[in-house]
Amino acid sequence: MLNTDTKVSRADLSEIFLSYQGEGPWMGFRQLFLRFSGCDLRCVWCDTPDSLTRPKLPTALTGLTPQALLNLVSEYQGNYHSLSVTGGEPLLQVGFLEDFLRAYAAFRPVYLETAGHRHKEMQVLAPLVDIVSLDFKLPSSTGERELWEEHKLFLQACVGKRGYIKITLSGATALEEIERAARLVAGSAPLDFCVVLQGASAVQNALGDFAVPSSSQLIAAFDVAVAVLGEGRVRLLGQLHKSLGLP
Repeated sequence: MLNTDTKVSRADLSEIFLSYQGEGPWMGFRQLFLRFSGCDLRCVWCDTPDSLTRPKLPTALTGLTPQALLNLVSEYQGNYHSLSVTGGEPLLQVGFLEDFLRAYAAFRPVYLETAGHRHKEMQVLAPLVDIVSLDFKLPSSTGERELWEEHKLFLQACVGKRGYIKITLSGATALEEIERAARLVAGSAPLDFCVVLQGASAVQNALGDFAVPSSSQLIAAFDVAVAVLGEGRVRLLGQLHKSLGLP
């Protein structure tokens, strides 16, 4: 089982890099990405499988203290909009993140990308995070267990934050689950959170077999979500970094 001890003051990352946000309403903004290692989910279409487990052997990005990571971040002097904390699932290392983000707070906005199923950890980090990218995990799409209640509690922990809900669709995504997700958003999400529907891309080293959704499937999912949430809260978007060949 992955270590989620909130007193851990060291962390494992798989990479640090400058690039452009490729998904959602903040698409196209330049960000400094901190990709944390380790995830407790195994979505079949995961496009960062190297980040799913924490390294067994030490690297330059393992066992980092908050100060050591601050030192690495300070080496990136170019202009960027925000700091993207991603993974893996970064909330598995919440104790470290709390220490690190308290020290980082005076710099750029913090953009947290998470599966949105660890609400207690989000409650800890909420004062230190500016933007939340919450990835709803629909069982028919991910091949994972249901996370409806976890997502509901997580959304409640996001009150007062800016952000959005991303739903990745495969060819197997059930429209009933799109409707259920939209109703959950309608009842629990902050009012300015929109839903972004996005098709899973064909990826090398995927964790399981899945079909990429067709255009008609994406449009049908959009129509179902709009029927619940209205036109202003649903968007159908692609992945900018994939189309540009960026990390």
